[in-house]
Amino acid sequence: MLLLQAFAYIKHVQLEKYHKESDADKKAAIILDPFTIFHQAIENGKPTLITMKVRKSGQKLLVHNTGGLSVYVFPVGFIIKLLGFGNSI
Repeated sequence: MLLLQAFAYIKHVQLEKYHKESDADKKAAIILDPFTIFHQAIENGKPTLITMKVRKSGQKLLVHNTGGLSVYVFPVGFIIKLLGFGNSI
């Protein structure tokens, strides 16, 4: 649900940009598909996002490796449910 809301927001913002633009060439360059924007964001973040699996308290976690800086911990099950795969774990 959260991802769908994010896609709807991206679409809304892109449509606002599209309707405000008066130049036809610039209008054609505006990407309206939120999935394309999402995939571009994933590609842009790939080199900087390094995760490793860590087992802690009997639970598998994906840990963002920041090279000694603060660590962000994401439960694997949460990420899978967020992506819409339900109870496939």
